[in-house]
Amino acid sequence: MFIQYSVVYALQNAASMSVPRIPVNSLHHFWNDELDDLKSKSIFWHNLWKTNGCPRSGTVHLIKCQTALRYKHAIQLAIELFDSQFDEDIIENFSSKDFPEFWKCWKQKCRRYQTKNAKISGYDNDKDTADGFAKHFQAVYFDSALADEAKKDFDTKYNAMSFDKNANLFMDLVNVELVDKCLHNMKLGKTGGLDELTAEHLVYTHPYLVVLLCDLYRFMADTGFVPDAFGRGLIDSSGCLNDLNNYRAITISPVISKLFELILLKVCNCYLASDE
Repeated sequence: MFIQYSVVYALQNAASMSVPRIPVNSLHHFWNDELDDLKSKSIFWHNLWKTNGCPRSGTVHLIKCQTALRYKHAIQLAIELFDSQFDEDIIENFSSKDFPEFWKCWKQKCRRYQTKNAKISGYDNDKDTADGFAKHFQAVYFDSALADEAKKDFDTKYNAMSFDKNANLFMDLVNVELVDKCLHNMKLGKTGGLDELTAEHLVYTHPYLVVLLCDLYRFMADTGFVPDAFGRGLIDSSGCLNDLNNYRAITISPVISKLFELILLKVCNCYLASDE
């Protein structure tokens, strides 16, 4: 769909030109203002020591060694305090059964120790690995089209709704105000989809984007067409990277798709029933 691809392309280009990018491991979670101060002092005395000809003794050499040693000890202490803090958070979240926060702390503490050179189920090349994934997920795949009773029930309800006078309810209710309201209700700080767009891209961009998204969603409802990008996903591991059984297919929906889901829930909320 042209509107969807144009919006994604424009947001990606705007982000690449405006938002600085740094490697994921370039920032240390344990860092604080005290370490900044000790680092600057260590650099200052090291440069002064070099300016004076790198003496092996004397006052400048002594101060240089002391500041460097104090800086290294402060880093080690900050790492220990940071790790102990996460240990307490892990225990507290597990005791209070706050499992989302528990796994968040667990991944931040343990995921950095996982190897990047994974050898999945003993496969030596990309082709064998891809074939292994295909066989694995084929075994757990269920084709809903084969459920005759469920399909028949769906067709009956769908055919009944096609003659409903309120069939254009979505087109009547979806407007710029609703899209903007749902947009600002989205949670920030979440992982982006395969297009690398997050809720922040939509929230902090030009307000005219809301008008384009409103036209996109109304067009989708009118034609019944959904962009292919809405169904693309990636594979995530929940344990050892070398074990194929620890991988699961997760569809990380694009942020534009997530916004569309929020709008659908808002429009259809009065027609939905929950078992809870």
